[in-house]
Formats: sequence, structure tokens, C-alpha cells
Amino acid sequence: MTNQSSSFDEKTVVAFFGKTLYSFRYILAMYYVCLAVFIVVGLAVFGVAFIEATASVFGYKMSLLSTGFKSIYIIKVLELVDMVMVVQLMYMTALAGFGLFVSQSYFNDDGKPDWLDHVTTYSLKTKLGGSIVSISGVHVLKLYLQNSVTEETLYAAAVHLSFVVALILLAVAEKILEKRTH
Repeated sequence: MTNQSSSFDEKTVVAFFGKTLYSFRYILAMYYVCLAVFIVVGLAVFGVAFIEATASVFGYKMSLLSTGFKSIYIIKVLELVDMVMVVQLMYMTALAGFGLFVSQSYFNDDGKPDWLDHVTTYSLKTKLGGSIVSISGVHVLKLYLQNSVTEETLYAAAVHLSFVVALILLAVAEKILEKRTH
């Protein structure tokens, strides 16, 4: 009898944490709203740049926004996108980890998660690697736009390139393994 009540308590606690973790998607929505605001700001910056370009076609020299402002805008947008991608990666990892290692609600009779039959370790690693490569690429681009080509930018680009090569090798290994199992 005590096993049933402790099992019920465990399921209740796991369900509570699962629902709480899943509800964090509403926090992600706030990130997307902030990005949408920057889309509107970007439209304004584009509109001013369009007016400047149109004026220059007709021989008028007009500079409503400084080149520095446009660069700062692009860098700040990249920083925001970088932060959103990191937060998405954390959320995806937390949700997948909870579903894989804690939650019992998605398990079949073998004790494995239902979706695990369709997903391999390599495909999970490839997805995670793809996220890391994307975040790294945004970081390298931001460094380049801020500093042009510096030693720090070159080191960041080398690290990014190593991430890309590792991801390609992982994807090739996944394809080889997939061919062997089929």
C-alpha cells in the first residue's frame, strides 16, 4: 500500500514539474515579441535607408542615419538573436531531458520513451550540434561586424569551423550507421 501512495506522489510531483517546465514556453513568447519589436524598428531603419538610397539616385546626398547607427543596429539584433537561440537551446534541452530521464508518462511497456524508437543518439547529437553551430556562427559574425578581422575574430572563426567539421563528421557517421541498420 505504501508503494502505491509513494508512486502516486511521485507521479503527482513529476506531472507538476512537467507542466511547470512546459509552461515556460510562455516565457519564450516574450522573447519572440521583443524580436518582433526589433522587426518594426528594422522596418524604420530600412525605410530611412531606402529614402537615402532613392535620394542618391536622383543626385541628392542625404544622410539621415549614420553608418555607425546602422552597424550598431545590426550588432544589437545579432546579440538578441544569439540570446534567443541560447534560451531556445536551454529550453529544448531541459524539456527533452525531463521527458527522457524523469517523466514516466511517455514510456511504453519496455520502459523506453515512445519517441526514442524513432530517434537515435546521433540524430539528437546532430540537432544539438546544429544549434551550437548556429549560435557560434552568430557570435563570429557579431565579432566580425564589431572589430573587422582581429586575432579574436580569427580564433572564434577557427573554433566555429571546428564545430562545423565536427557536425559534418557526426552527420556522416549517422548516415553510415543508418545504412548499416537498414
